[in-house]
Amino acid sequence: MTRIALLLAVLAAGCAAGAHSSSLDAARETARREGKRLCLVFGAKGDDQCARFERETLEDPAVAPALSKFVVVRIDAFGTAGRDATFAKLGFAGVPAVAFTTADLEVLDSRQYGPSPDEFVRVAQGVLDR
Repeated sequence: MTRIALLLAVLAAGCAAGAHSSSLDAARETARREGKRLCLVFGAKGDDQCARFERETLEDPAVAPALSKFVVVRIDAFGTAGRDATFAKLGFAGVPAVAFTTADLEVLDSRQYGPSPDEFVRVAQGVLDR
């Protein structure tokens, strides 16, 4: 199964189960309406690496212009009931992780363990240029 088909199946299953459905559905609709791509950010509450990625990359002023061109969805990779099925089935082994997709959830690029600010901007620009 291709990575794109896998992401679609996993996200559809997660939405059917109520996991992230309202925020993901709303984000997809916003992305369609505004002609933007999605940036799915997988993290874990209380995780030091995720907090550092948020602080050092996502909040970096150099990243803001690139990030503003996406609809950002934050997904708890581990949740209260254990490991998130979406996160696991995408093959990510750790957090933070980022997947850039279309509004239809076609994966355009993904990175695990949170890219640096420079890499984030470079990858985001590559996604936007498609």
